[in-house]
Amino acid sequence: MLAGRRARQRCAGRVQRRAALDDLRTFAEVYGRIKDDYVEGVQDRTLLESAIRGMLSGLDPHSAYLDREEYRDLQVGTTGEFGGLGSRSAWTTDSSRS
Repeated sequence: MLAGRRARQRCAGRVQRRAALDDLRTFAEVYGRIKDDYVEGVQDRTLLESAIRGMLSGLDPHSAYLDREEYRDLQVGTTGEFGGLGSRSAWTTDSSRS
């Protein structure tokens, strides 16, 4: 029984890899058609970065691809220190404190 389960798992793994390869072939075909037939020339880097951005943005609203410059800008905007004077305010209804 254990051998049967392992055989099914191996078969399922091969099916998944085959499906992924089919998807990659489709990607390569579309990529080639864009390079050959698009109205204007497109740089390889532009196409690949756009594909990566699309993959990540399709996952959820919080995932995004950042190139080096965008990542650097994000680091500048999200790191650092906040300096200031700490204070606390409270509202009181005690009339004897006038």
